[in-house]
Amino acid sequence: MAVAESLNKSLYKIELYLMKIMPMLYALLSLLNTVLSYLDIDCVILSYIGSVSFITLLFLYITSY
Repeated sequence: MAVAESLNKSLYKIELYLMKIMPMLYALLSLLNTVLSYLDIDCVILSYIGSVSFITLLFLYITSY
């Protein structure tokens, strides 16, 4: 019983940490993608992560629980 309660507490702390970090990470990647696009440097992977908003979908998935 105590192990399950400890696991729930640690998962809750991890979720709170991710909820704080993911929007900042998404904003940083979006900014980086915008600056690189302005300088005519095309980074395909960054375009998929920063503009298609995969991180936003992941954030919504995590917070839905």
